[in-house]
Amino acid sequence: MKAKVAGLLLSGFLSLWQHDVRSILRPTKRMTAREWIPQHVRLPASISPFPGLWAGNTFAYLGAPGGPIEAWDDESIERVTLKWATQTAKSTLIAAFIAYSADQDPAPAMVADANQEGASELFLTRIYPTLEECRRTAPLLLPKRDRRNLLVDLQDMYVYAAWSGSVTRLGAKAVRYLYETELDKWSRATTLEADPGELARERTKAYPNRKILEEGTPTLKGLSRIEDAYMAGDRRRYHVPCPHCGEYQVLKFDQLKWPHKEDGHSCSAEEAHDLTWYECEHCAQRIEDIHKPGMLARGRWCREGERVTREGEVVGEPVHPGRRASFHLTSLYSPALRFGEVAAAWLEAQNSPGSLQNFVNGWLAEVWEARSESEDWVEVGKRLRSDLPEGSVPDDALLLVAGVDVGLYDLHYVVRAWAPHMTSYLVRHGRVERDEEQTAAQMLDEVPALVLDRSFPRLSGGEPMEVRYCGIDARYQTDDVYALAKAVGSRLRAVLGQGSDRVRGRYRMVRVDISPRTGKPIPGGLSRWNVDSAYYKEAIYDRLQIPAGQPGAWNLHREVTEDYLRQLCGEVQQREFDKYGQERYVWTVVDTEIGNHYLDAEVYALAMADMLRVRDLREGQQVAGQQGKGQPRPPQPSWLRPRRSGSWLGRR
Repeated sequence: MKAKVAGLLLSGFLSLWQHDVRSILRPTKRMTAREWIPQHVRLPASISPFPGLWAGNTFAYLGAPGGPIEAWDDESIERVTLKWATQTAKSTLIAAFIAYSADQDPAPAMVADANQEGASELFLTRIYPTLEECRRTAPLLLPKRDRRNLLVDLQDMYVYAAWSGSVTRLGAKAVRYLYETELDKWSRATTLEADPGELARERTKAYPNRKILEEGTPTLKGLSRIEDAYMAGDRRRYHVPCPHCGEYQVLKFDQLKWPHKEDGHSCSAEEAHDLTWYECEHCAQRIEDIHKPGMLARGRWCREGERVTREGEVVGEPVHPGRRASFHLTSLYSPALRFGEVAAAWLEAQNSPGSLQNFVNGWLAEVWEARSESEDWVEVGKRLRSDLPEGSVPDDALLLVAGVDVGLYDLHYVVRAWAPHMTSYLVRHGRVERDEEQTAAQMLDEVPALVLDRSFPRLSGGEPMEVRYCGIDARYQTDDVYALAKAVGSRLRAVLGQGSDRVRGRYRMVRVDISPRTGKPIPGGLSRWNVDSAYYKEAIYDRLQIPAGQPGAWNLHREVTEDYLRQLCGEVQQREFDKYGQERYVWTVVDTEIGNHYLDAEVYALAMADMLRVRDLREGQQVAGQQGKGQPRPPQPSWLRPRRSGSWLGRR
C-alpha cells in the first residue's frame, strides 16, 4: 500500500515537472516593444509627476507611429538618435527599453554616460526604480542588499555602466544593447584607442542584431556630437494637426505669439507666461494649451522629405533613408509645459548670452553658433545709429556708466546710458593721446574731467545725469591706475579683464592693499574688480543684432565714428585646443592695427552696469545715486563670487 502511494506521488511529480518543462520550452511569440512597453512599464512616483502611467500615455511622441519605439522594433534600424530638449523623457525611454529587453530578448547591455557620477545617478534614480515598478522585471532583480550601483543583474542579462572618461569601462565588455546618454557632455580628451563614443560602439560588433541608442541636448555648432549623429540619420520631426484646420505641421518657436505694448515693447516674461498662444502656420488660428494633448496624441513622425496629409497618412520619399533613425524634438512638445512657459523662458534669456545659449540648446534642441567671422562694422553702424545727438541722455535712461581702456600711449573711453528692457545708448566716446612730455599719470588725470566730474544733459532739458560707476583698465599703467582710483573713490573702479576660468563668475573683487605684516586686507584699502571679458563681449555682440529703437538695442548716437565701429567689431571667436585635447572658443583681435580698445571700454562699462543691477530697471523708477556723488549709494555688491543663478548675465 505504501509503495503504491509513493508511486502515485512520484508519477504526479513527474507529470507536473514535465508540464512545467514543456511550458518553458514551448515557443512563444515575442512581443514588440511597441506592444510590450505600454502594458508593463509604469513610472515610479519617485521620478515622475505622472506615477503609475506609462510615459507614452502622457508623452505621446514616444510611441507615436514612426517614433523611437517603432524604430527600436525595426530590424533594419541599427542606431536611434534622440536630439531632444531637456526633460522630454529620454532617460525614461532608456529604462523602458532595458525592461523590455530583460523580459523579451535578454542580452548584455551597456549604459554609457558622460561621467561616473551621472552613470551612477541614472542607475539609482531611473533604471532600478523602473525595473522595480514593472511586474515582469521586478522578480529578476537581486535583493537590494546585494545590488551594485554600476551593474544591474537581471539573471539572463547584465546591464553595465560606463562613462566617457574611462577607457577601461567603455572597452571592457561585448554588448548587444548600447545606450549613450548626454552625448555632448562626453569627454573630448583624445586617447590612444579612439574617441570615447566610437570606443563604446566597438563593443557591439560581435552582435549582428545590435541596437544603439544615443541621446543628448546639443551645444556648440561644430562641436556637438548629438547634432552630427542627428544629421547622419534620417532626420525625423514630429508633426501634429491643427485643432482648427486639421493641417499637420512641426511646432516652431517662431509661431509662438504674445501681446506687445503700444510702444512696441514686448510684455514682461510674467505676462507672457499667461498670455501666449501658438499660431497655426496654415490658418493663423490661435492654438491654446488646452489643445496640445489632443494634437500630441494624433501626431506622426516624418523623415526629412515626408509629410502628413490631413487624414494622418505619411506620404513622400525620405531624403536620407538608411539604418539610422534620428529624431529632433523641442520643449514645445512637452505636455508638462505651457506655451507661455517657453515664451517666458525666451524673454528672460534675452538678458544674457549664456541664458540665450541655454534656451537654444535646452529648450529648442538646436546648436549654438559661436561667431567665426567678425561683425560688419558698416552694417552695425547702419543698424544701430540713431538720431540721438552726442553727449545727450535719452529721457527714458535711468543710469549712466562709463568704461576706460588704458594703453601705453593713449586711452579710449565710453559713456553709456541704460534704460528699462535692457536698452542702452552710447552718450559719448573718445580717445586721449599721451603727449611726448606727458607721463602716464598725467594722461590718466584727464579721466575724471572726461566722465566723472561733468553732467550730461537730458534730451528734454530735464535734470542732467552723472556717471554712477566708471571701470578703468588696470592692465598696463597699473600703479598709476591704482593711485587714481584710490584718489577718486568708489565711483572709479580699477578692473582687469580675464578669462572665464580665472574669474569663475561675471566679476569678482580682489583686495589690492594687503598688510605685509598680517597678510590681511587693509581696512578701507584699494580693491580691483576682475571681470569675465569674454562673457561680456558675447553679451555685447548679441545686442548688436537688435535694430536701433527696439527694446534691448545697443543704440549709437548719430556722430559715432568709423574708428569706434571698427574697434567695436574688432574681435571674433576662434576654435582652439587646450593641452588636454579639449576644444574651446577664444576671442581674438581681427586687425591689431585697428585694435579693439572701444570694445574693451564697452566691456568695462557693461560690467559696471551689471554691478548696478541694470536688469532690474523699470519705467519711472528712481535709481539711488544716479545724480552722482552727493546722493545715497545703492547697496554694494558682495566682494565674494557672485551667484550664478538669477543674474542677467549668469554663467553658462
